[in-house]
Amino acid sequence: MSMFARNLRNRIKALKLTEVQVARACGLSARRFSHYVNDTREPDLSTIIAIASVLNTSPDELLLGNGSGSRLPKDHVLARLEYVVRQLSCEDIEIIVVQAKALMQCRQRQAEHIVKCSEVKKVACFKRFKNDPRKPAACACYKNIT
Repeated sequence: MSMFARNLRNRIKALKLTEVQVARACGLSARRFSHYVNDTREPDLSTIIAIASVLNTSPDELLLGNGSGSRLPKDHVLARLEYVVRQLSCEDIEIIVVQAKALMQCRQRQAEHIVKCSEVKKVACFKRFKNDPRKPAACACYKNIT
């Protein structure tokens, strides 16, 4: 089995997707996509790029499997955060923890507001809130939960 087929299969499995789901998202037939996964045919460059985009990785990662092309945002950001945190003092890390907790509470209040408001206004408020997350006071009912 080629490295591409192996990496493709592993990536699909890691994302807990089916071949049919990926094929449809790429605009390919399930049969054609199956040829790539089973290593009976090789895709052209534009197809590799489309597959990589759907699988949230890079063509290099699929072709070479070198680990440098992964674009899983949370994993990448966590690795960067860990590197930066190791350079900080304990006091600075404590400040970051307090800020992170405040951010989590803010996001929870926003989510609660969206649910509460969408029940009353049939999601109209959600669109306004989503477009301007820094100004939740744009919706009058937000003030009732803060």
